[in-house]
Amino acid sequence: MVILKQKNKKLDEIYIRDEKTNIYNYRHFKEHLIIDVERAKRLNDRVSLAMIDIDHFKFYNDSNGHLAGDYALKLLADIISSQCRAYDVPSRFGGDEFALLFPKTGTSTARDIAERLRKIISDRQFPYEDAQPVGELTVSIGIATFPDDALDWSTLISNADRALYKAKADGRNNVVVFTSIEPPNIPG
Repeated sequence: MVILKQKNKKLDEIYIRDEKTNIYNYRHFKEHLIIDVERAKRLNDRVSLAMIDIDHFKFYNDSNGHLAGDYALKLLADIISSQCRAYDVPSRFGGDEFALLFPKTGTSTARDIAERLRKIISDRQFPYEDAQPVGELTVSIGIATFPDDALDWSTLISNADRALYKAKADGRNNVVVFTSIEPPNIPG
């Protein structure tokens, strides 16, 4: 019976964890996002989302090989997890993108955490980073908050992604908040 419980626990972990990074996978992230947005709607609360993309990661993989890229992904996932509060949900969104869900968190706090995370990653020494276009491995981060920037979970992802692409367009290695790229919708 004990062995069966251990195996079931292991299967549960495999179901919610990303194989390469051991942080939560997209499936688990999406479940939490939907639940947290619905909870925020009921409680008139906030949920923030940070989309994190590794700058020039294709170049890193092409130059150093996929095993080095996988190692860098794991290091980044460890850094992201280390900066999370107990109730945050760090996840691998796909490829070289991570999602960091901040339940019960407004834009200002999410931005502060994301900026601290960006700086830690920028200051960290990664293998082979000196060959990167800017001589270091960095990330760009976009943030959106429910209900300020989106009224449902899918728009929250979309708007955090839009902020991320603005961060990349602005030169990478920075944090952009969705409200800084879109004027607030003020009823007439």
